[in-house]
Amino acid sequence: MVEHRKKRLVKTRKRASSKRVGKKNTKIIPPPEDFSENALHMHACQWLRKETKGLLIFHVPNGEHRHIAVAKKLQRMGVMPGVADFLCFTPNRKIAIELKDSDGKQSYDQCTFEYLWREAGGEYHLCRTLDQFKSLVTGIMLFYY
Repeated sequence: MVEHRKKRLVKTRKRASSKRVGKKNTKIIPPPEDFSENALHMHACQWLRKETKGLLIFHVPNGEHRHIAVAKKLQRMGVMPGVADFLCFTPNRKIAIELKDSDGKQSYDQCTFEYLWREAGGEYHLCRTLDQFKSLVTGIMLFYY
């Protein structure tokens, strides 16, 4: 029994050490222009947490694939399809920001939301890179503060 445990421990150590060696396991992070839409969202949220203290801006978790029961429950609770990815509110402005990668196109629901948002007096922006998003939010903060 003790011998069996020793062998298993040695095998585990060999596997762990072999994973650490070599350049095959290193990840190459693409430049911001090449991010997928999900990566763009995550980097935008990361930047927001560090740079925007006091600004009311948040990500709206729409559009993910969900279990059908969860999707129906959210629909009954009033989740609206096509809502922009980020909503930002200042005392004088309401701003919707949609993030898309370089190839992304707005869906019909997103175009409908954009129309309704603008009709209600809001601003709507479509950003395709992290730099566009950062400069837009920085401009909002400069105007706000």
